[in-house]
Amino acid sequence: MIACDHKTDLNNPNVIRASIGTLFFMPVAEASTEETIDWLEKQGIQSIAAVPSAEIEYTDIDMKTGTAIIVGAEDEGLSEVWKNRAKFRAGIPMLGKNDSLNVSTAAAVLLYEAVRQRRKTP
Repeated sequence: MIACDHKTDLNNPNVIRASIGTLFFMPVAEASTEETIDWLEKQGIQSIAAVPSAEIEYTDIDMKTGTAIIVGAEDEGLSEVWKNRAKFRAGIPMLGKNDSLNVSTAAAVLLYEAVRQRRKTP
């Protein structure tokens, strides 16, 4: 996980509690948005920005190769930089009156799709 331009201390007890301690068992890096975009591009990793108004659905994107799933803060969403520089802007179809999911649920849906696609790959 890469936290870009973060506004929260990753060692804050609330962050640790919300992660259920997972923060201690997975690699976490902190970088600026520009540093992260440059690194992803140099590594050949495609980026998928989760955007409620996207024209392409997340299931229509091939996630079998290196893929960065980009989600923004619940109150502000993704910056224009991410929206404009990501290889894909993907939406999760919503039914009813809600126009989006909370960030952790959206991330989980997108991550599960990447896992589902990769399980089908021999």
